[in-house]
Amino acid sequence: PKDPKAILENGPPCIRVIYEKFKAKVEISHYERLAILWYLTNLGYGEEEILEVFKELPDYKERITRYQIQYAIKKKYKMMNCETMRNKYHIVPDELCQNCPLNDQIKNPIQFIYYYLGKRKRGNGD
Repeated sequence: PKDPKAILENGPPCIRVIYEKFKAKVEISHYERLAILWYLTNLGYGEEEILEVFKELPDYKERITRYQIQYAIKKKYKMMNCETMRNKYHIVPDELCQNCPLNDQIKNPIQFIYYYLGKRKRGNGD
């Protein structure tokens, strides 16, 4: 999907849980912000598209957010892996990862999307 919000709503469970916090307009941690930012930049979304997602946060400040997005794009940060999200930054609980349908097949949330997009392109269902 072209709309970054749609890709967040249909992404892996860990990303969906973080994005639900965006939509609920609650405070989220620095690492949750990074997870969403790096997820979207790694999927090829640009500054303006990502900015629209971050506008949902209650403490949104365009100047600071724009700078952080530009910096992430410039540095080409890679998406953190599932283990880092779970064990180092405690972004998602173990149970959520264990219930991920691709838990044993992927190393990071980007692979989740490519798995499902590839499956759809081949006509193998959802």
